[in-house]
Amino acid sequence: AAAASASSSGSRRGCCFGPPEAGTLLTFSGRRWKLWRDAADDQDSGVAHSDPAETYSTACWGCGGSDEDGGDEHRVDYRFALGCISGRVQVWDSRSGEAVGTKAEAFALVVKGQDCAVSALALARPERGSAFAGCGAVPDILELGISDGATRASFKAGKAGVTLLSVAAGHAEDLWLLSANAGSALRLWHSPASKGGGSSAPPAQQAKLTAPANAPSYLDARCSGSRVLALCADGTSQVDVFAVERTAATAVGKHPPTSALYTLSTHEPI
Repeated sequence: AAAASASSSGSRRGCCFGPPEAGTLLTFSGRRWKLWRDAADDQDSGVAHSDPAETYSTACWGCGGSDEDGGDEHRVDYRFALGCISGRVQVWDSRSGEAVGTKAEAFALVVKGQDCAVSALALARPERGSAFAGCGAVPDILELGISDGATRASFKAGKAGVTLLSVAAGHAEDLWLLSANAGSALRLWHSPASKGGGSSAPPAQQAKLTAPANAPSYLDARCSGSRVLALCADGTSQVDVFAVERTAATAVGKHPPTSALYTLSTHEPI
């Protein structure tokens, strides 16, 4: 699901659709978020929450796992994460409207005396139990545990602040993360599935992708067969599509960024 960033007017508001199966729209403005459900849904269509201690800056959706405890292993729950201008990250259950796990301090512990607002978020698959967060003030990406809010890993994604993140869908084991920084190449990160129930390894950079002429405005990624497909829009009428082999060797520093496989064009800005 797409992440939505706050507006540039300073009003700190945004919105993003959940997965089609969830039938839900998330909006946030200032200290308040609200879920808008499909009118045909039997659930309350006005689930909302206000947090007097936080102001929201960005949001994203992710899968929360199957509802095995509720007796329906085929029903999938969905979660959404909210980043705050304080640098903290919250995760919420879309069905109950209740907080999931512990609020992560995240960049509130990293950035001192600067704008530590969370600028990008991406939820990993539920088996990994984590979220990835970026901040415009530093080039670091943090992996945050959802259950305890602890920072599991921190890795640099370039020289400038992180603006966008996207976790690739379509693969149940390995993790693939796409990141964008102001004025630099896109980066694709990989973390193999844990073995024997152990903890997952922090993502390692797998490839650099040529950045668009303008600052990226949207990222998406998906595993398809032996490749990871990455998509990047920059607010113009073109969308760049990249393809990276999942089995490719990681020799990022020795090669120039991978060019787009092809570019899609429309008559309207995207």
